[in-house]
Amino acid sequence: MSFSRYLVFIYFCVYAFVHARYKNGDFMLGGLMSSSVCTETQCGGSNEQFGVTQAIIFAVEKINNDPYLLPIISLGYDIRNYDGNITKAGKITYELFEDTLCASSAAGNKTKRKPIVALIGPFDSPHSFVYWWNSSYV
Repeated sequence: MSFSRYLVFIYFCVYAFVHARYKNGDFMLGGLMSSSVCTETQCGGSNEQFGVTQAIIFAVEKINNDPYLLPIISLGYDIRNYDGNITKAGKITYELFEDTLCASSAAGNKTKRKPIVALIGPFDSPHSFVYWWNSSYV
């Protein structure tokens, strides 16, 4: 396989992995991560956020596979990519909490996904403040 084909293959694997990660569980953890950091002049990948995503998935798998930790329940995750875009992050946050609020209402959950019990990330303070502000009014 040529080097360029190898890079394209890796790109699509990482793209699919980072853009929407979901695993069903009794208690769901939500996550907002950015696979890219954009400025006015360029966009680039964020290895730190990819590493955090991997760490969350690894921790959930370790907890679920240990018979002594939470033996009766399982953890799940719904990790979404906001691409460093504050507007997209607000929309995703609203969608995550909308699913949570609609899970027990008469309208029902449109996505049929379980509601999240905690939201993890993002880790830069301006975005975190906006998510906290948005979620406090949900």
